Amino acid sequence: MKKLFDRGWFEQESEDDGQFKVGAIKITNQDQEHRFRSKMLGAAPGDDAERAVETQYEVAPTVVNFVRSLLVSLAGPIGRAFGGSVSTNIAAAEMMVLCGNGARYDRRVSQEFGWNTDKGWVPDPRKLIAFYFVNPEYKEELGGNLQLEGVITPTGAVNIAPMHDRLVMFWADKTVWSIGRSQASLINEHHYCIMLSLMAEDHGDINYDPKVLARWFPELQGEPMDWIPPVKRN
Repeated sequence: MKKLFDRGWFEQESEDDGQFKVGAIKITNQDQEHRFRSKMLGAAPGDDAERAVETQYEVAPTVVNFVRSLLVSLAGPIGRAFGGSVSTNIAAAEMMVLCGNGARYDRRVSQEFGWNTDKGWVPDPRKLIAFYFVNPEYKEELGGNLQLEGVITPTGAVNIAPMHDRLVMFWADKTVWSIGRSQASLINEHHYCIMLSLMAEDHGDINYDPKVLARWFPELQGEPMDWIPPVKRN
């Protein structure tokens, strides 16, 4: 991952990428400073992006193989856990790095139920998010903890240290997540992680309730959350 970062593969998240919705209300986070990301690429043979995919693999084969293996190994057990099916052919993954200076991810939701496009309504299939932390020099004082809200604990929340080789999984359609400020001062203390999104084969398996998610966003208090999801049209 550091080889890719050193070669300029990572980029700062755009304002558009920092936007998400809870129900029909759009939220834009202003938290892009001092952190960067790089998407794990995929392309069909003959696609214009095929060479970029090959180059990413040549630079970071361990990362690519790990993400693909994680997808295949998790799909079956996760599908059984919620009584549905997870795709082994389609997923989304990106690598992220927080470069100190208080870099963070503010609260966000990685499931929007769907999007209105020029071709009609398109469902959001994301069912499970997996974070894998790659921080061999991690120390508690460096911060960067993963905060989950909307989980089954006495408080409804949990704070998880980004320890090296730690894998954390949570439901995309039920959980609000954030990452606290990173206090790294040295390059070898930068906070690296991989985020993998697993997709439900059947959108009927997405359990999305904006009222439940909205409770974790102060700016949504008092806003009407009686949102009726659009119906997919043939």
